[in-house]
Formats: sequence, C-alpha cells, structure tokens
Amino acid sequence: MTEVIAMLTRDDQTVPDAIDIFESCRKSPIRFWGFKDTPLSHEACGDIAAVMHKEGKSIVFESLNEDEEECLIAAEFAIRNRCSHLIGCAFHASVVHLLAPTGVAYYPTFGRRSGIPRMLHGTVQEILDDAQRVIKGGAAGLCLSMYRYTDGEPEALAKEILHVCNTVPTVITGSINSFFRLEAIRRLSPWGFTVGSALFEQKFGADLDWTGQLAAIQNALVIR
Repeated sequence: MTEVIAMLTRDDQTVPDAIDIFESCRKSPIRFWGFKDTPLSHEACGDIAAVMHKEGKSIVFESLNEDEEECLIAAEFAIRNRCSHLIGCAFHASVVHLLAPTGVAYYPTFGRRSGIPRMLHGTVQEILDDAQRVIKGGAAGLCLSMYRYTDGEPEALAKEILHVCNTVPTVITGSINSFFRLEAIRRLSPWGFTVGSALFEQKFGADLDWTGQLAAIQNALVIR
C-alpha cells in the first residue's frame, strides 16, 4: 500500500511545537514521519529527529534548497540524524555520491520550479525528460509536486511519470488536502505521499485529532 508520510509542517515550514505534536500521536502505526529544513535551526530539527528515531519511526527530511552547497548541507544533516529519506531538494550528482554509501534514499525534485510553495512548470514531456535525467544520474527515487503543476492536468502528469519512471519509487508532495485528492493518490498508487498542512486544518476529519485523521487517511487508501 502507498506509504503515508506525516509531515510536522504547515505552509511549508516546520512548526515550532513539532515535538509536542509528534508525542501526542507517536503510537500511530504510521511509519514515516518528516519535517522541513525551514525555519528551525538544524539543532532544533535534530532534536525532532532524535524523538522520532527513539519511537522507531523512519525519518523523512524535506529540503526546498536548489543550490548545490545547501543541498549538500541537507544531505549531511540527513546522514547525521539517521534519516531514511532526503526529499524535495534539487538534483546534484555530488549529493548522490555523498549519500550512496549511507543508506539515505535521495528523492530530488525535477522539472522547472519557482516560488514558495514550489510550483511546477513545463510540458509533460519536458518534466518527464528531466525526471529521466535525474534517474540516470543515480537518484534513488523522485519527488513530484503533482498538485502544484501549473501548465496542465496534475493527475495526467503524475500518471505519465509513474508509468515511464517505474524503475524507481516516487513520492508525491504538496496540497493533498481532501478525500477527493486522496482517492486520486489511491488510484495512482505512488510509493508514498506527504501530508502536513491538511492535518493542521483538519481536512480529514473536523472532529479528529492527528491520530484519528491519519487512521482515516489509511482507511481511505484501502477502500475499493
């Protein structure tokens, strides 16, 4: 089944009370938990990672950096804090080489992006070509901001990427904030997807806490 990655982030920023929120639902069966490298310091992010690791969770570190030096810093953080995945930053061969012997899976973004939140631009073929470049460069997987695609139909783009680039796993990030979109994720069946802001906004249950919403998400993924 598609993996749910619970992100302690809202509006593309890790929330200051991330540890408290995680502690409130640490017994959730959700395996993958994550956070972004903004706006907290790496020391504060390391504290979050330590708490997650203590609970036996797999840690997903998301970086929005494009610059090679900043992406290498993010990769070093992921290694130091025993993260399972580094997702979201741009592709650089140097990051592949740094992470290759460590076990940290590198899922960079691809295509032409701009702004915060990162929007995705271009034709399906242009984006697909860039995805294949990233795979050939040695990335372990792909990070696709499906619902932030501006120049076409998001689900059509994702379907093509998942079909052509099926030799590596893909995680879908950004704006999965309704059961309607969750149904699209179920149909597309990527390796995983992130959900963060929608949990804070109780999009998956107005009367549910995080544990309840995450259970509702998991249930929706298996209902046929």
